[in-house]
Amino acid sequence: MKYKQIEFNTDRYFVGLKYPSLLSSQRLDEVDLPSFWITFSEQFMNRHVSHLVQKEEAIGYMKRTLNSNYEYTAACEVTEFGETSGFEKIVIPKGPYLSFEISFRHKDRDIRSVYDFVRNESHSEINADLSYCLEYYPESFNHEDEHTSLYFMVPLKEN
Repeated sequence: MKYKQIEFNTDRYFVGLKYPSLLSSQRLDEVDLPSFWITFSEQFMNRHVSHLVQKEEAIGYMKRTLNSNYEYTAACEVTEFGETSGFEKIVIPKGPYLSFEISFRHKDRDIRSVYDFVRNESHSEINADLSYCLEYYPESFNHEDEHTSLYFMVPLKEN
């Protein structure tokens, strides 16, 4: 599986809306995340959020819970936390990340493949921190194009 190692030189700040129930990384296709993203977009456009980064990028932040499920939050980047209109606050820590380009059309399958890849014992040089991960939707992302791509990012534990 192809990936790039990237580095966030500073902490990054995001604000967003949390999905109302927990997700399983093995059953993402059973959840209607596209409708949730529409809800998030509508709410985000109708509320005031200060210090918003003026890029058309977003993340799907997945934070692991005690029972190996994930809390999912759709979010946009801010330069600092200010007025957030009740949205969740997320800090993506500086440090190394693995970035996997994945197909939007096959997002759920590709995310499962990434999880399987980083958990595989034969890749022990990958010291992944699976306490959280994120879908990164760049400005070039177009949800109406079945060939569009996004990035699935997994933090690495720092030695």
